[in-house]
Amino acid sequence: MFLKTHDDVFASRPKLQVLKSIYNGKKGIAFTGYGQYWRSVRKLCSQQLFTVSKIESFAPSRKDVLTHFIESLKKAATRKEVVNISKMVGNLIEKMTLKMILGPVERYEEFKLQELIEELTNLVGVFNLADFVPFFGAFDLQGLKARTRTLGEKLDKALEMIINDHQQQKQDDFIGTMLTELNKQMNPNGDIMDRYSIKAITIDMFVASLDTSSTTLEWALSALIRHPRVMLKLESELESIIGKRMVEENDLPKLEYLDMVVRETLRLYPVAPMLIPRESMKDIIIDGCYISKKSRVIVNVFAIGRDPNVWSNNVEEFFPERFINSNIELHGHDFELIPFGSGRRVCMPREEVRVNHS
Repeated sequence: MFLKTHDDVFASRPKLQVLKSIYNGKKGIAFTGYGQYWRSVRKLCSQQLFTVSKIESFAPSRKDVLTHFIESLKKAATRKEVVNISKMVGNLIEKMTLKMILGPVERYEEFKLQELIEELTNLVGVFNLADFVPFFGAFDLQGLKARTRTLGEKLDKALEMIINDHQQQKQDDFIGTMLTELNKQMNPNGDIMDRYSIKAITIDMFVASLDTSSTTLEWALSALIRHPRVMLKLESELESIIGKRMVEENDLPKLEYLDMVVRETLRLYPVAPMLIPRESMKDIIIDGCYISKKSRVIVNVFAIGRDPNVWSNNVEEFFPERFINSNIELHGHDFELIPFGSGRRVCMPREEVRVNHS
C-alpha cells in the first residue's frame, strides 16, 4: 500500500549523517530528498545516461571483459588451479561497470574504487545514533564521522583526477556525458550541474552497480551448484539455443529459463534485503494509523520474496519453474518482486544491472 497507493507521499529520503562528508553537501540521486533538484537529475539520467542505446553502445566493451574472464577460468581449469570465484566475479563486474562510467579502468586502479565503495556501503548500512538523535552527532560516539571524512577525501581525490582527465580528453562514457551539462542550469529553481553534483551522481552509480551485481552473481552461482537439476536444465537450454558459441547480449530474450533463474535468484537473495529507507513528506492516516511527516518507512523485500501467501508453500526452495507463464517482472510494477524498488524511487539503471546479472 505504501509503495502503490501512497508513493507520492513516501517518495523522499531521510538525511543520513554519513553522507554529508561523502557528498560535500551536494546531492546525487539515490539518497536525495524528493524535489525539483531530484527530478532534474532523474531526467538527465533517464534521457542521457541510462537509455537503451547508451547501454548497448558499451556491449563490445562488456564482451571483451567477459571473454578475458572466461579465458582466465579455462586456463585455471587446465592447470587444475583453485580459483577464488567471488574475487574474480567482483573484478569482472568492476571492470564492466567502470568502463561504462569512467572509461579506462586501468588508469585508476591505484584508487581501489571497489574497496572504497564497499566501505561506503558498510557505513551507510550501519545503525547510526545521530540519524535518530541528532544531538549525538557532535560527539561521534561510533567514530563514523572520522571514517566518512577519510573515505570522502579518498573518493574526492579519485573523482577529481577522473573528471580532469575527461575534461582534457573527451570520452563517451557516463562522466563524459554529464560533463556536457557542466555549469548549466538544471531547472527554474536555479540548480546548477557543477563538479560536486557530477561526483555525487557518479558515487551513486558506483554504489548501485558494483557490490550489488557481484553479490547477486555469487548467490546465483551458489544456488546453481546446490541445485544440479536446475543447472542441467539451464545448460540444456544454452546448448539447444546457443550451441558452442559464446552467449551474446541479444541472445538473452531467447533464454527463457535463464530469465527465470535470474528472477528466482533475486526473489530469494535480493540485491538489498531492505530497500533504501523512504521518508513521508506530510502527515497521513493509513488504515486508521497516523504517520507523521518525516517518518521513515523501510521495505523488507527479503520477507516479501519469502511470503508463502504469495509464493506457495515451497517458498524457501530455489525453484525457477514457479515463473512459468508468470507475468511477474523486475520493473517495479509487480509488488511481489521488487528487488530494485518501485514507483518514483525505482532503481534507474536496472537495465544495466539486469545485463550484468544475466
